[in-house]
Amino acid sequence: MNLRNYIIIILLIVGAFSIFTLNSSHPWGDDFAMYLMHAENIATGKPYTETGFIYNELAPTYAPQSYPPGFPLLLAIVQPLFGLDFLAYKIYILFFFLFFLWLVFVWLKDKLDVKYIVGIIILLGFAPFIWQLRDSVLSDMPAATFTLAAIVIYEKAMKSKKWLHFILLAFLIYFTYSIRTIGIVLLPAIFLDAVFNRTQKYLRVFIILPFFLLFIWAQSKLFQQDDSYFGILINIYSQLSLHEVFQMLIVAIKNYFNAFSDFFIGSYHNILTNSIVFYMGMVLFLIGFLWKTFKAVGLIEFLFLGSLLIILFWPSYQGLRFFIPLLPMYLYYIVCGINMFKSNKIRNIIAGAYIFLALASFISFYTNVNFNGDQYGVTDKASSNLLQFIHDSIDDTAIIMAAKPRAICLFTNKKAIVYPDTVNSNLLWKNIATNKVDYLLLSAFNSYPPYLNTEIATTYENLQIVFENEEWILYQINKDTQ
Repeated sequence: MNLRNYIIIILLIVGAFSIFTLNSSHPWGDDFAMYLMHAENIATGKPYTETGFIYNELAPTYAPQSYPPGFPLLLAIVQPLFGLDFLAYKIYILFFFLFFLWLVFVWLKDKLDVKYIVGIIILLGFAPFIWQLRDSVLSDMPAATFTLAAIVIYEKAMKSKKWLHFILLAFLIYFTYSIRTIGIVLLPAIFLDAVFNRTQKYLRVFIILPFFLLFIWAQSKLFQQDDSYFGILINIYSQLSLHEVFQMLIVAIKNYFNAFSDFFIGSYHNILTNSIVFYMGMVLFLIGFLWKTFKAVGLIEFLFLGSLLIILFWPSYQGLRFFIPLLPMYLYYIVCGINMFKSNKIRNIIAGAYIFLALASFISFYTNVNFNGDQYGVTDKASSNLLQFIHDSIDDTAIIMAAKPRAICLFTNKKAIVYPDTVNSNLLWKNIATNKVDYLLLSAFNSYPPYLNTEIATTYENLQIVFENEEWILYQINKDTQ
């Protein structure tokens, strides 16, 4: 049996395992809500940014006023059929993941031995972190898929010299960028690789630039966006000193370094094998990455370093999510580190130990995780009752302040705004008055942000409880007493 058939069998097993362990619930968080509202607007012809979400300048890193249209476009294709069927969306996104794994095979088939390719596909296919991520309707996996597709087409274009491949490459770079803004790093990475390593061919690569700009121009005409991630960055960094930026960078490096341990155990619990395989992988990765970089820096090195810089300087921690397009490269560099050992026996021992420890961590996760089909998150009974109450009993003109306002907008068709960040807690009531907020939604057992309990306790005479259950409290603001 050839390698292609092995990969197909692995993909079928990963797909079957994923489908049988997915469910119709959705965790709290509300990126998914913004994507679905944008998708519905595209599908129904409504203004793209008309979601009911109100941007709060006192919570600048929470989210922009609107998201890029790439992922909503992918959702809009199926939105009229799926509605709010989360299981259907999860299966839809699963196909992007399976295609992502296939692209990993296509990218690596001429670079690594068969055993390493199979090992990488298995590790990615069954990684607990990625399995957990498939439980949410998010843009991470489609973004990773289009990133890898762009890499594969770039390598093919440089061999074929066909203009059509370069135009397709321009579209793939654009669409990756339109799904996740960080995708813009593909453009300079490809240009740098062409200039440094394709001295006889690099000029033709620049044909992608006018086509990329054409796609961006078309997007700006079709989808009016009120704000962007670039605006958030400018807003944040204009208020920070150089010392504060340096401190933030140090914290980010520490957090993201530790985040890679989630790949094997999914933040579920810590075991010895997880710690060993994490540090073992990091050492091998650094050896392999440094060796490849100093030997012949190329597209993957430029892409990895560029993405890393953007992730580290983004002002809010995002965990391993932003690294998903880079995970195949991370594992590739680990293999490069293993291959630095001259003895084939030693290479096999190291690779075998790494796979064994990783799979031991995987097994620990999957034997402890709950696979039952109970409803949770936005679809559990308490949350459903809350959302139904807001939908049926709150006036359409009301504005609700909540920790996850976009989910409120999606399920209730009301307007909502996020709470101010903790550093702006002293401006809470001024912020409420400025934005004409009518209701405050709090979790009954763990208010977020943490300053809310104190604020509510000291101003309780201005509030009236209009809904309460085991998970939620909804206060109406008595504006006559303010």
